[in-house]
Amino acid sequence: MYCPRCGAENGNNSMFCRECGMKLSSPKKAKAVPVPKKKKIPKYVIAVIAVLGVLILGITVFINLGKRSENVGVVKQQFLSYLEKHKYEKAYQMLAIEENEWLTEPQFEKMIKDQRISKRDLQVELQNEKKWLFFRKWKISTEGFTAQQVGISVPAGAVVTLGGIEIPEKYQDNTYTEELKDYYVIPELFTGVYPLGITSDFYEEIQKEITLETYDSYIEVSEDMLVFKEDMLEDIREKGKNALEELCTAAINHNELSSLGLSYQISSSVREDYESIGGTDYYVIYQVTFSDFDIIPENPYEEHGRIYMETSLEYSGVSQYSDGSGSMKSNSWTGQSRIRFVWNEEAWEIDTYEKI
Repeated sequence: MYCPRCGAENGNNSMFCRECGMKLSSPKKAKAVPVPKKKKIPKYVIAVIAVLGVLILGITVFINLGKRSENVGVVKQQFLSYLEKHKYEKAYQMLAIEENEWLTEPQFEKMIKDQRISKRDLQVELQNEKKWLFFRKWKISTEGFTAQQVGISVPAGAVVTLGGIEIPEKYQDNTYTEELKDYYVIPELFTGVYPLGITSDFYEEIQKEITLETYDSYIEVSEDMLVFKEDMLEDIREKGKNALEELCTAAINHNELSSLGLSYQISSSVREDYESIGGTDYYVIYQVTFSDFDIIPENPYEEHGRIYMETSLEYSGVSQYSDGSGSMKSNSWTGQSRIRFVWNEEAWEIDTYEKI
């Protein structure tokens, strides 16, 4: 600093002038200017801003995805993409169906592997429910994939399996009243080849493959497909044979017809034969031997709530008799009887017997 009296230069910290000795004033210290502190943003404000940012981003993505899902072309393309990548479960979930025994994901996979599907082939259906509460929801229509209103006509009481699945009673159409037949209607099932199995009390088991198309299908078990069970034929053949031999034996022994206690009715023609077998004034029959029995059944029918079956019993026989001279003779012949059987829940029993 400089002395105010003599102008001599002195050190900044000098208290007296080095030339004239004048007391020098202490230099004024500059006042420090306080630096304002930066205010920190509260953490909760940062958190709120971050949440709002994520929320806005999420809403934007949500709206874009929702609008994209409403695009029919996108829906079809997504379905085809799942098929190309063999993601059949995801493709199945895009179908507009009401599941039943045959509308299942495994059956869909089996069906779809045999088809070539293009985007142009696909149809879509608008659903009543919303997607994510706000957007229209589309699903792939089953049109082109399923057979509608499939009817199946089978012998009454038969157990029917389709694709290895027994058809439940709920599909039986009780308005169909054809005699001794049951009629089933399956509203919808995937197209393709199905094994059909039919098991009944009277006929041999039927196993065949059927192909269901997209148009209305009708499956009928025709009469030429029905073959009587061999053990049933043997049973009615034996019963018819026994009835014939019982009548002849009783007639030869001169038993009264009323004493036989028959469980079935006999016609007047059988009654006349019975009375003549015992002998006349001209000959006496001592023995009748039958052979070559053959039973010819007809299809069962219903009458007054019971099931009947007409059969023809064909046979040949040999009679040994004596004429008025007392000598023994024999006679060969053939015959035919008409026997009606009735079904008693577990077996066929003779209902009526007549001579033809």
